[in-house]
Amino acid sequence: DFTPETFSLGALAIAFDSTARAQVQGELDRLAASLQMQDSPEALNAAAAQMAQCLARFLDAAYMTHHSLSEGVPMQTAQQQFDQAVNAERGRYLVETVRNDAGGVRKINAPASRARAEEGGGFVVVTVLVARRGRFTGFRPPADRPTLQQDLQILLSGPGAIQALEVV
Repeated sequence: DFTPETFSLGALAIAFDSTARAQVQGELDRLAASLQMQDSPEALNAAAAQMAQCLARFLDAAYMTHHSLSEGVPMQTAQQQFDQAVNAERGRYLVETVRNDAGGVRKINAPASRARAEEGGGFVVVTVLVARRGRFTGFRPPADRPTLQQDLQILLSGPGAIQALEVV
């Protein structure tokens, strides 16, 4: 059951094709460097709104998504599940190129790699993880770009204060 003491957890992964890969990565770098991630609901809500606007600009290049939602989760369980989800997403990558945590931005150059001819220009997967008070009312499995844009808005700009935000 959902009560004011419970939380909702949401994850939305979007794969962007080679036509927007470099632009998406550049915008995320710029956004991570410009955000001041204080530990306050207002700062997190502002960061989430900027992230929604940023990713929405590139949805024409989105070609694959994955999502998961949990609602009515007690606070301690929500924190554990959020941390596990973040660690699982981070564990997919050998090197995080930008990490915005503990009040600062740490940037590491990615390892040199060379794409094979059949890989084309490559792609990038951006995963947004959110914990908030309130439901993700109206969120639907993203089957088309308008629904995906609506889901981004619900996840990142919906009702209820954001308690945690991570973009991997």
